[in-house]
Amino acid sequence: MKFRSCLLLSSLLLPLAATAEPWLRVEQPTAALRAQLPAHAIDYGSFIWMPAAAAPTGVLGARVQRSEQPFALVIDGEPVDPLQMPASNNPWWQANSVSGGDFRLVQLYGPPRVQDLAELRAANVRPVRYLAPFSYIVWSTRAELDNLSARSGAVRWAGDLLPAQRVPAAEPRMAGRTDAGDGAGRRRQRR
Repeated sequence: MKFRSCLLLSSLLLPLAATAEPWLRVEQPTAALRAQLPAHAIDYGSFIWMPAAAAPTGVLGARVQRSEQPFALVIDGEPVDPLQMPASNNPWWQANSVSGGDFRLVQLYGPPRVQDLAELRAANVRPVRYLAPFSYIVWSTRAELDNLSARSGAVRWAGDLLPAQRVPAAEPRMAGRTDAGDGAGRRRQRR
């Protein structure tokens, strides 16, 4: 049974690795690079954050860090890109149905800037806590979050905070990890 659960979880997460979009952090960018910034590139002054596939060739410079899964959140010990969240019958991995004020999650395209946080607050989406990578647990209604997503160029993904994300990973009272694909919502025991 444990093998089948692991196999099912692997089958859900393997496509995520294949579709992950690598991004680059280019330290001390040149003027030539700044003149050719691709769509979604973000200039932070001392570095530029951009999709690897759109990076102009020959002008990146020597100080480039490549991140293969830059937007993967760790949920229940597994890296998951919120844009490619696997479907699950497990209640720990299902969004809530609350439309009023609740804890939700906003993921930005890159490291948060002052203007990004100001944009969240202007939309009445209140940042509560930073969550790596590039994400904030926020307090908002579903309508406020939808409004922010529709008009913001800084927001990559916005949605509900899953029950599995509301429990600290090292919670001592929990016996084990949730199984994203078992459909029964049972807990696996760590050995």
